[in-house]
Amino acid sequence: MSRKMRIGKKTTNGKIGHWSMAYLLEGQFDRPSLKKLRTIVEEIRLPYTGWALFYLPAGTSSLKVRPRGDTIECFLDDGWDFWRVSTMGRAFLIRPYQEDFLDANAVQGEEFDVTLPIWRVGEGLLHSQRLAFAFNAENATVAFKVIWDDLHGRKLIARGTPELMLSFTGSTFVATENRVASFLTVSAQNISATLPELVQRLTEPLYNNFDFFSPPATLYINELGKMRQSNVGALG
Repeated sequence: MSRKMRIGKKTTNGKIGHWSMAYLLEGQFDRPSLKKLRTIVEEIRLPYTGWALFYLPAGTSSLKVRPRGDTIECFLDDGWDFWRVSTMGRAFLIRPYQEDFLDANAVQGEEFDVTLPIWRVGEGLLHSQRLAFAFNAENATVAFKVIWDDLHGRKLIARGTPELMLSFTGSTFVATENRVASFLTVSAQNISATLPELVQRLTEPLYNNFDFFSPPATLYINELGKMRQSNVGALG
């Protein structure tokens, strides 16, 4: 599949937002070689979306996974998308907001979709669990952090879930702070079974930044259920 993104219309300042996530495995495990690590990252890729976290380009792609110290890393989409994973069980990823790119009518810096963080944080947590299991570190603890930048002034939307009716009260939900960071630690073994609760804990500070918006608990259950039934990324 093509990794190119279609850029939406720019605001006067051309603001493009980014979010990032990082996690580390805390526990005892044998460190793989860089070559083995590359194989592991390819094998544990989740198939839920076409823009999968820690996406590995095909061998014929001009975008390459490269070794750097004890890590492998990759720049995607001309540098807008970057990830790194280390043999020590550390992972980092930074990406632009899809709202600023994937819709031809989008205005950069103005919107923030309510469901995308649920999918992305859920995917990131499951990725950390898969890496732990691939490292034979099932008893490891995962320290997980996610940061959303360039939020100020963005309006919360529900383009993918219009039934949510964000404006049913006649109000809009607009971000007041420019950056929100959230952190938790969890046993790798418990991630899959408690995924909705974990995603809710991590995203609650983010949604509070939008005029105290509080998604219903069913949104996490329903969206993560749809995510785990999706297989679109397996075709990429």
